[in-house]
Amino acid sequence: MTDAAATRRGDGIGLEVTSATVRGVRLAGGTLTAAVEIGIGAPSTDRSLVDALVIAHAELDAGHEPTRLATFSPGATLQRRDVTGLTGVELNTVRHGLSEQDGIGSTMIVDDGPRRWLMVIGWDDARVRHLEQLGELAGFADVAVEPSPMAMTRTAPADVTRSMRVAAPAEAFAVVHGGDGPIAAASVDGVGITAPELAQRRDVVSPTWFDELLEPPLLAAELTHLGIAEVGGPIAIRVGDSPYPDYPDADVRAARRQCVALGAAIGAAGLSGPLRPVDTVNAASPHDTMIEVRRPWAIERVPASTDPTTGELSRPTRRRRLLRRRR
Repeated sequence: MTDAAATRRGDGIGLEVTSATVRGVRLAGGTLTAAVEIGIGAPSTDRSLVDALVIAHAELDAGHEPTRLATFSPGATLQRRDVTGLTGVELNTVRHGLSEQDGIGSTMIVDDGPRRWLMVIGWDDARVRHLEQLGELAGFADVAVEPSPMAMTRTAPADVTRSMRVAAPAEAFAVVHGGDGPIAAASVDGVGITAPELAQRRDVVSPTWFDELLEPPLLAAELTHLGIAEVGGPIAIRVGDSPYPDYPDADVRAARRQCVALGAAIGAAGLSGPLRPVDTVNAASPHDTMIEVRRPWAIERVPASTDPTTGELSRPTRRRRLLRRRR
């Protein structure tokens, strides 16, 4: 695959990474061309995750397409703050305030018509940076990590106001959708629900419900109080303005399986507006660890003979030295 073909709009790879599974899709020209679901060996380690990512890379036939990894581990939160009209300096001041006062180092800008929102992401920044490194180690190109609720909002139809995603055992989150980005999202109790699962609701929710930034337990309680979507009902997702095909749930391409990975691929492919990376304020954490997984190297023996073009130069003879003296 040539770089020109790989960087065209509509090409991208999206991956949903959980503690148990890696799900992924590849878009070419905005069309789904491959889908995969790979289990991660237990216990989940860097090595087992890289193994799963390498297999996904091969089965997706990945080349130079930009890649987005979506993840949302237990305890993670996502909220938004109106920053319409703020300058770059003022935005940086807000970011540093969130880092120093609330311990939140990750943010993301989302443009929604005339409004501009700062998505405030409460997650393990060091783990996210590490996950990005593992994605690159597995061979994926131009890797970026984003919250799963952000990716899933790209696939939610306009009339869907709330969703619940059960991505893996003990990994579930609820999200309130709004415009081009989520209004709020937090981990919720998904015990007893078989993964993967997607549930949706369409009743109206006031966007002002989450105007204030809330602590994770309170945010999860508010989302639960609003009413989490019931599992087992009809669902629908989209790619841009087109409805996504209704594949059977057992199909690896099914919406219940790939709703997050598909949204990540849409973002990577540039089909949802300008790519906005997650900005991290915090410096490298002392808890960051070196990646212990290494890709295999082919070791070849160097020939003992010396290349005549690079061999040792012969020393000048006594006769030549005498000739130089006479000159």
